[in-house]
Amino acid sequence: MPGDVKNTALWKYLSKIDHDKSYVGKLSELKMKVGLWLSYTIPTFEHYTAHTIEHSEEIIRQLSCLLFIERNFEKPAVQLSAVEVYILIAAAYLHDAGMVVSNDEKAKILSSEGWKKWVGEGGQAASDYKEICAMEDKATNEEQKYYSNVYLRQIIAEYLRREHHTRSARLITQHEQSLAQFGFDDPNLKKAISDVCLAHGLDRADLENKDRYPERTDIRGDIVNLRFLSYLLRIGDLLDISNDRACPLLLNAASPLPSTSYAHWSKHQKIVHRLTATDKIEITAKCDTPEEHRLLMSWCKWLVDEVNDAGSVMQNAARHKEWKKPIIKLEGEGATINIGRSVAAKYIPFDWKFELDQKAIFERLIRDAYADPSAFARELIQNALDANRCKMYLDLKSDGKDLPKCPTEVPEDVRQKYPINIRWYEEEVPNILANRTETHQVFEIEDSGIGMDDEILHRFFLQAGRSYYVTDEFRSKFQFIPMSRFGVGFLSVFAASDHVEVETYKDSSGSVHNNLKVTLGGYQSFILLEEGERRKSGTKVKVRLMNGLDASGADRVLRVRRGFAQVRKLCLRVEFPIYIDSPGGKHEIKAERPEDFIAKVLVADEAGAFFEIDAVPMKGDGFEGELYFYLYRHREWIEIKSANWMETYFRNHPHQERLPLIGDVECIQGLNLALDLRRRYIEKSINRRFDLRGNIKLSLSREWIDRNESQKYKEYRAAVESQIEDYLLNHLAKTKVPDELWMYKNRLLYIAT
Repeated sequence: MPGDVKNTALWKYLSKIDHDKSYVGKLSELKMKVGLWLSYTIPTFEHYTAHTIEHSEEIIRQLSCLLFIERNFEKPAVQLSAVEVYILIAAAYLHDAGMVVSNDEKAKILSSEGWKKWVGEGGQAASDYKEICAMEDKATNEEQKYYSNVYLRQIIAEYLRREHHTRSARLITQHEQSLAQFGFDDPNLKKAISDVCLAHGLDRADLENKDRYPERTDIRGDIVNLRFLSYLLRIGDLLDISNDRACPLLLNAASPLPSTSYAHWSKHQKIVHRLTATDKIEITAKCDTPEEHRLLMSWCKWLVDEVNDAGSVMQNAARHKEWKKPIIKLEGEGATINIGRSVAAKYIPFDWKFELDQKAIFERLIRDAYADPSAFARELIQNALDANRCKMYLDLKSDGKDLPKCPTEVPEDVRQKYPINIRWYEEEVPNILANRTETHQVFEIEDSGIGMDDEILHRFFLQAGRSYYVTDEFRSKFQFIPMSRFGVGFLSVFAASDHVEVETYKDSSGSVHNNLKVTLGGYQSFILLEEGERRKSGTKVKVRLMNGLDASGADRVLRVRRGFAQVRKLCLRVEFPIYIDSPGGKHEIKAERPEDFIAKVLVADEAGAFFEIDAVPMKGDGFEGELYFYLYRHREWIEIKSANWMETYFRNHPHQERLPLIGDVECIQGLNLALDLRRRYIEKSINRRFDLRGNIKLSLSREWIDRNESQKYKEYRAAVESQIEDYLLNHLAKTKVPDELWMYKNRLLYIAT
């Protein structure tokens, strides 16, 4: 059994610098409370390795080895403050609190939307859940029913595990009274411990959030580096890989184990040597199976990456930059980690893994995902819209206003303050080598958004596949669902350009570099960074096109006009004004409204009769828009007509004033992604024009993915069909037509579907 945690260097060091012993006393109290609390993780996570108080205290022991030379509390490798040590130990005790789940909570989970997505079609647990349901249906005795229930509990446990860090952060705040009042009634201390607990389950990129994880902040009179403490907890958590964590008796009690769990248990038993010190981390393991080998390699690779990343971050940290990471290496000469075969093993280990050809991958992302070279304009407009939405929400919050779920709910006069400006022009560029100037077409777009500082540029803008819009930082600040999710959309500009300039300014940035100009000569070229001249929040992107327009001036203007006709068609329901300045003239794009389509014309051959378009507004959770009906209003009755009937009538009566035939549109976040849409209004009497603002799954090229499988899309379609039904029933209750009513009903059924 490991010794008393109070004899570890970390605890003794705190006792030395904690002059009134308030922190040490509180931790002793917290230890007793947490020990009881964490014992309740076992009923839910019986097939997992231990996440009890013993695991928490092993983290404290490992951190003592990592932070103190020869494990001597008199020889700290880094001078932590008393509050820093307290936060670190308290977080070690509390970080798994979210794995305690009551039966009532589990029952609620089974009816939640998150669970339905988890086990539904396309969900991560879909196949396992189907197996369990089939097993339950075929069960012929109590034993079979019992085991199906066991496997269901294991799926619930995995669902909870993936979110347990967020539950931990929330629960320890809610139950502070039950957990020894660990925050000393200080909201900053309580939040700091909660945030460090949260950090152990976040992506490493999320630790760069300076608001949540500052490198220097004052808590209870001590300076604290929360980012460093978060890294330490993550490393300490990974270092608890000793063989006594996988007790054979517990393993036997937890059986039957899912196939994915057995190797996680057994891998701990294969550790034959382990050393954690300030200067080096060593691990040696002898595995019996390839699954154990693979899992240990993955685990140790994770540990190596965490340590190396922490070392890189701390080199330039505002506090504790003197900390030097221990040597840890998984492969090659001087490796400190050795994962090998046991004598009895029959598998053959090879250090083979998939390698990526970076150039080929970028080419595929640019050329294949964005086959249309003009796709970059759509991507840049989309980025500008999301940036404007962020800025608008931050401004609303600073003014003390409520933040709506959808940006279109913000009053129009407020949205008008966040325009997007697009310019398309020519510029002369000197070619020094050829001793001449060349004419290039330029596409330029400027938003009124949040802008970027050097940190955002480095963390997200220059990281293909990493998007700010899917981070916890974004979700904590904003409620709307963005379009930019993949982090590769900007690459589309390199299908059309080898020279891109980005000027950006970020208000209220903690960075000294918040006014920048970036010049890119392609995705493989070096990046030029200089101080910018921009003085207002937002970003301007200038794309110099490689393949210009035709030499003819008339052709050039015509093609520019066509290009901006596409922009107008794309931005059908955007909530911000878009101003266009081009050789084709100056234009303003506004979101379409029912007034743009509602019309009424006299029927030329029938006195007192009209053709008209009726608009029915609709709004639901995640969508808004209108239904449009074509009406033939006689003197004594009203008849709904199809677009095909109207088209035929206008063709046969050329003297008749025409109504516009509208067409269907389904926009996403204000953008019409179906630019190749054909005349879908033919044979229809009802046109649907909607903007979907929910979480809709799209491919990299912004095409629909599983449109009919999307839950949000199903909800939207159901609401639309219900509204159509109500409209038609109301219409039938009021109208009188000369035909037999059943014939008219049949026609409505045909044209409405």
